[in-house]
Amino acid sequence: MTIKKVAIITEFLFHFGGIEKSILQLYNGLKARGIEVDIYCGLYDPSKTYDEFKEIDIKSFTSEHKSAGYHSIWLRQQFSKLKLSGYDGHILFGFHSLAAAENNHPNVIWEQGPLSYLYLDYDAGIKKGIKKFLKDLYLKRLRSIDQQNIKGVDHIFSLGPWSNRKLKEAYPDRDNEILFQPVDINKYNINVLGLYYLSIGRLGKHVDKVVKAFQKMPDKQLHVYGAGSEEEKAEINALAKGYPNIHILGFAEEKDIPKIFGNCIAAIGINIEEDFHMGLMEALASGKPSISINLDPNIKENIVMGPTGVLIKSADPDTISKAVQLLNKEVSYGMRYACKERAKDFSCDHFVDTILKRLENQKV
Repeated sequence: MTIKKVAIITEFLFHFGGIEKSILQLYNGLKARGIEVDIYCGLYDPSKTYDEFKEIDIKSFTSEHKSAGYHSIWLRQQFSKLKLSGYDGHILFGFHSLAAAENNHPNVIWEQGPLSYLYLDYDAGIKKGIKKFLKDLYLKRLRSIDQQNIKGVDHIFSLGPWSNRKLKEAYPDRDNEILFQPVDINKYNINVLGLYYLSIGRLGKHVDKVVKAFQKMPDKQLHVYGAGSEEEKAEINALAKGYPNIHILGFAEEKDIPKIFGNCIAAIGINIEEDFHMGLMEALASGKPSISINLDPNIKENIVMGPTGVLIKSADPDTISKAVQLLNKEVSYGMRYACKERAKDFSCDHFVDTILKRLENQKV
């Protein structure tokens, strides 16, 4: 059955990140196919995310993050009350939006992994006393709610192999399908010899280790782009001070992204709790290889060279340095066609068409 009207339901639009970019790509892709689209959001602050959202009538619950602990439960309650009508399909993003699935079918959810403090570091934080007892009680309750909410989801997409594996561990009775983040691969030029190594993304995601690696490589230029808290910005700027080869350049405007990637030698993204994030995909679309963490525990090699980049065993600066030495300017330029070919797996058309196909298969 043809999909004519879709609701996008997302936990938040609150960052300049890959999820927000993916939602924009999906929204534009659906509109280009003549499909009517509405966006429902739990937490939305237009000043903290991409300006393109200001042109869309976002229907949100709140613009302010509520107190720790209460915020998660509150969002679940709001999403559980969301009962929409008139839509041919519902596309969910985020963790707490799971609660909207039960009352809104057909649906798919696209997940970067399970909620970290419920499944990945359940015992992190407070270690003893009444606070630990209360924390454990709260998390146990939220985990129970989460397990119930996932039952309402018709189809689960994961954004990569790591996400796929972690979601399977959290929800062992549910299968999920890998669907990489979307990139407009046609706007990138691959025939540029690189000038610098590039770190782009949230500053809190191990960027300090990248900067420390380049402290030891004064002959190699590093450009760092990314948003972050004031504390994160201060830390990165302090690490770069006195190193003329390290340039901290702040947030990258979307219009400048193709040029930034096009002029780099290779991109570096080493967050251990991410798959192939948006920045590394944009690098591939630009014909540039990447340096990223090897998330497959079955691979024993310390460093593995592939046709589109280098996988490293850890995020320590020495390991990053070794990978950078492998990907010099000439080697990286020689990998450009393999990178561009790999980027086809991340095209916007593939992303949108795959989601629509799953929704159409579920409609009765």
